[in-house]
Amino acid sequence: MYNMSKIKIKKIALQYSYLILEKEEVQETGEKVENEITSYMKDNYPERFKKLQEHKTRNTDGVKNPNHNPEEIEEETDSENEEPKIENKELKKIYRKIATKTHPDKTDDEEYCKIFSQAAEAYADEDMAQMIHLSGLCGIELTSLSDDAFILVEKNIKSLTIEILKMKDTIGWKWSQCRTNEEKDELIKSVFESRGI
Repeated sequence: MYNMSKIKIKKIALQYSYLILEKEEVQETGEKVENEITSYMKDNYPERFKKLQEHKTRNTDGVKNPNHNPEEIEEETDSENEEPKIENKELKKIYRKIATKTHPDKTDDEEYCKIFSQAAEAYADEDMAQMIHLSGLCGIELTSLSDDAFILVEKNIKSLTIEILKMKDTIGWKWSQCRTNEEKDELIKSVFESRGI
């Protein structure tokens, strides 16, 4: 069995850290523009906005981009062969290292307590990529990981990437990427049209 090298582990940790930051940025950006979008609709299309409110469906995450379909990516992921079950000993070993350093009974550091909670969640979800990321935040150096761990890491990274793509397919993110008022207006019109308004 090939063991993942220290350099490869560091690369994965950096890649996952980047994805986490990207997810936070997309989420924060979408939340910041919600009121702006609502105001724009109310001010420029009051009748259509009223109808939109009346016909609101449970799917409020935005207009799908015809050039990009994250659901297709997700279907591809689901149809792949199931990965072998990771040796829980490996995941558990990393979790214990993190817990030893970050458990609230052992430290008053608020950031470490947060990491402890995140590690417990990652352990429960078998999120090896997150566990590697959290190890780095705690200054815990991992020297090698098994092939099975690497397969799980790849799955975790792919899953996070799909989540980000879905978030980038929302009205909030698309609005934030508009450079002109005309682009914003076209986006809002497409929202109404997609709902038959």
